[in-house]
Amino acid sequence: MWVFILRGWLAVLLLTLGQLTWALDCRDQYWQGDVPTISNAALAKKTRPLCFNGFAVMHSGVTRTPLWAAEYLTKQRVTAAKKIDRIDSFHEEDQLPASERASLNDYRGSGYDRGHLAPNGDMATRAQQADSFSLANMMPQSPTNNRQVWSSLEQAVRLLVAQEGEAYVITGPAFLGQKLRKAKRVLVPSDTYKVVYFPKRQAVSAYWAPNDESGQVQVISLADLEAKVGINFFPSLSNPVRQTRINLPITSSKVQKNTLGKPLSADEMRQQTQTGTPSSTPSFDFNTLLKMILDMLGK
Repeated sequence: MWVFILRGWLAVLLLTLGQLTWALDCRDQYWQGDVPTISNAALAKKTRPLCFNGFAVMHSGVTRTPLWAAEYLTKQRVTAAKKIDRIDSFHEEDQLPASERASLNDYRGSGYDRGHLAPNGDMATRAQQADSFSLANMMPQSPTNNRQVWSSLEQAVRLLVAQEGEAYVITGPAFLGQKLRKAKRVLVPSDTYKVVYFPKRQAVSAYWAPNDESGQVQVISLADLEAKVGINFFPSLSNPVRQTRINLPITSSKVQKNTLGKPLSADEMRQQTQTGTPSSTPSFDFNTLLKMILDMLGK
């Protein structure tokens, strides 16, 4: 009997260590290595960090979608991505248990697109592109939201990155309201968002769009987004930065030189960073690891 118990504990321990390794390997996709924190208890169930080539995902086994995908984009990367022609390779994610992952059949005939969170257009290598077609990087999107609204926003962000030099981008679904729909086993988001942070300017805001055929989109502050979805996307950012809405362009045609205003001086950047929560490289002690194991056993 004890042999079976020990084997079970060992399996959980290896799975937990594997998840920590994935998170650490992808820490460069997050500003200062800070992974977002989830304050919405309903979202925190059955979450698994996944590390891919070029982006990081926090996956939900409840919704069978990512809760977010994080990317560190640079001018060099988006320039290289232009040279990669698109090759579709949608596939189920074998890093996830079958009971928690979306299948190709879930989307088939659903009326929803398999919408990228970390988009194909951001991928600078074939390995990155192939990973981006994992269903662990997809959410059910209405055709207009995916092909028109989201496509325009993705192009605008890449132009901003080329102009600014770098940005940290976090994209995700929102599940608001009591009457959410399903694409077979996959929960359909009520809304979609994309957070864009420009570290050289200490400036951040988010696109917010309903997941429907309305074609609507608006720009909101990071603080407003976090209040809506219950996730702290940039734990080390100061409150003044997260509360300030910047004028993100909605289409690539509206990206002009100095769209975001004058960059901060080095002294201003240091001052704003100092007013935030001190950042740290993720570390894990035995008590933290034990708590994670016990939490997983309770799922």
